[in-house]
Amino acid sequence: MLDAVVEVLVMALLAIPGILIRWTLHLGRIPFKKLAEDDVWYNATYTILLIIGLVVFRQYVLKV
Repeated sequence: MLDAVVEVLVMALLAIPGILIRWTLHLGRIPFKKLAEDDVWYNATYTILLIIGLVVFRQYVLKV
């Protein structure tokens, strides 16, 4: 039961933005629906990498 809840949360918070990132990187040539068919964790990886990149950028480049 808990696995299903985690899967839904990951899909809503991480995978959908990851699909959008991948779609943008492919310049829209691959349909959004086809990218959504990939594994949830594969799509979520792109969002996680973006978050890490933004944190590093803020810490080391902006030096806030």
